[in-house]
Amino acid sequence: IVCEIFGTSSADELQERANSYIDDFISKASIGSGFFFDPLELVDLVIEFDRVIAFVRVIGEAKLYDGKILGLSSLQRIVFAVVI
Repeated sequence: IVCEIFGTSSADELQERANSYIDDFISKASIGSGFFFDPLELVDLVIEFDRVIAFVRVIGEAKLYDGKILGLSSLQRIVFAVVI
């Protein structure tokens, strides 16, 4: 089924296409320069929730602020991509 989705006829071809896809993603994400914004600043996020847990109503919110993703400058594919 996975081979049909990727339009391939063999497992080797599927592996090659998956590797190429990941390599292409890394290339485009770094604009081909190998440079990533590191650290990448994340936008602030607020998620409100209202749940009943064990007959008790819980109302609150979760906040993410001043978030950063570190280590993007070292992003690379060092092994075969895994297709599930």
